[in-house]
Amino acid sequence: MKNLFATAAIVLANTLALSHAHATPFTNGNFENGTTGWTYSGNVSTAAPVYFGAGSVAKDGKTMITFNSGDSPANGWLMQTFDTVAGATYLVSFGYGMAGGNGSQELDAFALNASGASLSNLAAVSNHKGDLDTFTFMFKADSTQATLKFMDNTRNSTVSLDGVLDNVSVTNVPEPASLALVGLGLLGLGFVARRRS
Repeated sequence: MKNLFATAAIVLANTLALSHAHATPFTNGNFENGTTGWTYSGNVSTAAPVYFGAGSVAKDGKTMITFNSGDSPANGWLMQTFDTVAGATYLVSFGYGMAGGNGSQELDAFALNASGASLSNLAAVSNHKGDLDTFTFMFKADSTQATLKFMDNTRNSTVSLDGVLDNVSVTNVPEPASLALVGLGLLGLGFVARRRS
């Protein structure tokens, strides 16, 4: 019985440690430190909480990213490389909206592996001003690093229309087997505690 308790405790500790180590594997997803931690090119800039008058509102803090501001061409991209566990599944979540007049804006999001091949992607389209819409997609890592990349769609109209990005997060999604091991560990701990009382 002591061996069962020890094994369950070790499995539980290892599973929780692995989960916590990769809960948020990248930095500055709310852009409160500007573009620190991100690489970018083209027409990408930071903006204050309310952008373009009645435009989209920053959801987390006071800063967000804007694409093609000032009627500039839609050629911007922003990316960050972070540590992953090969075989682990990750959930990407971000807020995207538009500021300016009527129309729509599209932001293309990609999860890329170390060689630049796409692991997963999503086209986020916003057609209303105001609050940012939340978009999500998942990817399965195939190595110890992955890159999250956002690209302003080159077909976007940029006359009085800008895309707005904020509140980006990447979280590890526990596999069912890991959850089962955690459950087994907790069951073993409960059984031992019950026997002692």
